[in-house]
Formats: sequence, structure tokens, C-alpha cells
Amino acid sequence: GDPRRFAYALCFYAMYLASSGTRVAAAKKMVAQARELAHDLDHPLLLAWTRAGEGIADFFAGNYVTSLEILEEAEDQLSERSVGTSAELNHIRNFMLFALRRMGDYDRLRDRQTQYTRDALRRGDRYAATSYVWSSNVVFLAAGDVERARADLASVSWSKPEDGLHLQHWFHVRAQAEVAMYEDDRGEMAVH
Repeated sequence: GDPRRFAYALCFYAMYLASSGTRVAAAKKMVAQARELAHDLDHPLLLAWTRAGEGIADFFAGNYVTSLEILEEAEDQLSERSVGTSAELNHIRNFMLFALRRMGDYDRLRDRQTQYTRDALRRGDRYAATSYVWSSNVVFLAAGDVERARADLASVSWSKPEDGLHLQHWFHVRAQAEVAMYEDDRGEMAVH
């Protein structure tokens, strides 16, 4: 097989493995193996992608500050040294937003969500825009702006849940539940 594809797939599988939270050490070993291949190939995309794998493994280990630092490096590497990597950038940016949310750094979360959403909308990328808006909507509740939170939720769209459930649907339901909890709306909380 093609060592480039192997390195990419191995790193992507390691990210999935890390998501269990209990297999982070095994995932980090896989990322290290993929990174070694990326170095041997001197491949900019793979070097950035394996750096992202390190950051995502750290995210699932609960090391949010370290994860964010590593993911910022990976984002810079992808942006500066490769083209045609919007799917990889979307993945990295989602995890950066997740880390900022877990850290409670709502100011930086809001700024990045705004920047990333504008970029996604400019590219016509509904997947990314919807993911960013719905996963990070809590920033407006943290600022006490419930109306903006509601407007932000309505600003993007995704497929109907009855057409098949996606991660975006979970983000949307969670955001609606957070609005209901913020307003102490017990009827809405029961729905979500």
C-alpha cells in the first residue's frame, strides 16, 4: 500500500480510538507511528495531520490546554503548507472549539466560533458552519444574551433528524436544552 494513505488512516483511527477515553495511550502510540512515517515522507499534510492526532488524543485525555496548543500548531501547519485540506481543518477547528468550551474560555470560544463560521459560510460549507454554531452556542448564554443564542441557533440549518441522525442534531438539542436551563423553562427542559 501507499505509505501516505497508511499514515493518514492510522492517525485518523488513533483519533477514533482515543475517543473512548480509556485507550489514549494506545492511540498516542499509533499517532507516533504515523508521525514517524510522515517525517520519513516529509509530507506537509501528514505532518500537520499527525500533530492534530496528538492534540485530539490529548483532548480525550482531558488535557485541554495542551490539546489546544497542539491543535493551533496543526491548524497553522495545514493553513500555511497545504491546499485542499478543508475537511481536516474542519476537524481540527471543531476540537479547538470543544477544548475552549471545556476550559470555560468563552471569550476565545466566541471569537473563534465567529471566525470559523464566517470562513465556513464563505466556502459554502454547511457541515462546518452548523457544527461550529450549534456546538458553541453556549457563548451567548455565558454573556447573558439569550436572544442572540436563539438567533444564532436559527442562523444555520441541517437535515431533519427523521432523515437520519447526525452529530449536528446532538449539538442542536444540547444547545436548546442549555437555553431552557438558562431560562429555567421546565417545560422545554422536559422536551430536550
